[in-house]
Amino acid sequence: MTDETRYQLLRRLAANPDANQRQLAGELGISLGKLNYCLQALISKCRG
Repeated sequence: MTDETRYQLLRRLAANPDANQRQLAGELGISLGKLNYCLQALISKCRG
């Protein structure tokens, strides 16, 4: 996943924190599995 996709994901989450994964994947044009992978990576990064 590109840095641009990660950035777009974070922006969409900030704008709509109640969005579900299916909505976010559709908006970003990626698969649900890819979105889940990216979310898990971001969570791991935040936890250090």
